[in-house]
Amino acid sequence: MSIFGRLFGQTPQYPIGSGAGRSKSPLPYPRSMTVNEWQANPLLAEQADELFKEALMGHILAVLHNAIPVQHIRQTTYTGDQAAVELGRVQGYLDCLNLLESLPIKSSVVEEIEPTWGVKEEE
Repeated sequence: MSIFGRLFGQTPQYPIGSGAGRSKSPLPYPRSMTVNEWQANPLLAEQADELFKEALMGHILAVLHNAIPVQHIRQTTYTGDQAAVELGRVQGYLDCLNLLESLPIKSSVVEEIEPTWGVKEEE
C-alpha cells in the first residue's frame, strides 16, 4: 500500500493526463492542516511514526538529506543578493526536511495567543 494509503486509508486520486473536462479529485486530507494539528492527532502521528521506522522511508530521507542545495555549487562567485537567495534556498530546504521529520512527534495543539499589540486601551 502507498504512503497515502497507510496514512489516510486510501490513495488520493490524481487526474490522468490533461485536457478539458478533467477535474482533480480532492485529496483525502484537509489542505489547511498545520504541523501542530497533525502532531495533535494521535492517529496521524502514530502512523507517521510507523512509516518513518520503515527502511524505505529511511532511504528516502537519506537521499533528501544528500540533495541539500548547499552541496551543489551553482556558480563560483556570488553578489550579496545572489548569496542571500542561495542562503534562503538552503534554509527553506532544511526547514522543509525538519517539518517532514517532525510529523511523527505527538504533541497537543497550542492555543493561539490573541494579539494585543497596537490595541488602544480604553480609559
